[in-house]
This record gives sequence, structure tokens and C-alpha cells, in this order.
Amino acid sequence: DGRVWALNEAARPFRFRVQQDGSIDSIGFDSLGGSLHSAVSAHPKYDYHTGDIFYHGKEMMKRFYLGRIRDGKVQEEASLPVKDGFQHDMFITKDYAVVVDGSSRFNPKNVAKRRPLWQFDEKHYLRFGVSPRNKPLTPENFIWIEAPVAAEIVHTCYGWNEGSIIKLFTPMAFNDPNQTSGILA
Repeated sequence: DGRVWALNEAARPFRFRVQQDGSIDSIGFDSLGGSLHSAVSAHPKYDYHTGDIFYHGKEMMKRFYLGRIRDGKVQEEASLPVKDGFQHDMFITKDYAVVVDGSSRFNPKNVAKRRPLWQFDEKHYLRFGVSPRNKPLTPENFIWIEAPVAAEIVHTCYGWNEGSIIKLFTPMAFNDPNQTSGILA
């Protein structure tokens, strides 16, 4: 419907309008007619064929969720069994919505230890939560697929499916145990 949003992972989308002269008018936080009560990640996915928008987000230390917007309203939102991590992006294909759960973990107790809030957990393998788009978004309709490695995916580039085979083109980061600082140390 022509909405333009500024997004971050801590709040609902901030709506603005770009004028003919290029100036910007702030409209405010968008609740999608009162149907959106959750924060939306910086990377929702829009399906040009159906008009559906899939988004994910989290309330730190509380819950992680995936939702679907259709016709300008939230149609469904599912809370999923995902611990606090760096779930920054997701992807959709023609037939699937896919959540990425990488190996970077959030640990606020590390502040007292003078360690990073985010740490790579080599025991938490990269995994994908896959939901068929022709079924309701419920935790029961997700299949969790664990990769054989601990890794992190920050941004997905392009995902597609060929029948039941899902493919993803994306950069992937691995931990270097010899590194003493940085995001994956």
C-alpha cells in the first residue's frame, strides 16, 4: 500500500512519507491498524506474488517470533523455541518461510565479567526453522533442521526452493578460537 518504513530490531516500524521534492515527513510508529504489537526486525521479507510480508523479531530474554502481514494487517504470529541469539535475518521461498538461528548468543551476565554481550557458542549448531507457507504459522508447523557446524549467518542473500529442497545463497561466518576479540571471539 505504499508504506515506507524505517526499521530496527527494538520497535515497531517507523513510518514516513517521501514528498515530491525529496523531503521526508514523519508519520510515526506503525501499528498496522492496531494489529501489530511486536517489534519488527530490520529485514522483513515481501512476496511480490502474494503481497504477504513475513517478519521476525524478539523480546530479549523473553520470546522470539515470526509473523505474517497480509492486506496491511498482522494475520498471524508464532512464538518459536529460539534462545537469545543474533537472529538478524530470515528468508522466504515460494513455499517456505525460514528462520535462521545461528551460533552467536546474547549473555548479559558477561558485562559483570568484562566480556562481550555477544559470544560465539561452538556447542550451538546453526539451525533453520522451516514452515510451509500453505499452513498456519504455529510452532507445531515448523521443522527444525540442524546444520553439522556451528556458524553464524548475519544476512541472507537469496533463498529458493525446488520442490521440497530449499537452497540459500548467503555468506556464513565461523568461529576462530585463536581470535581474542571481535564478534566471533
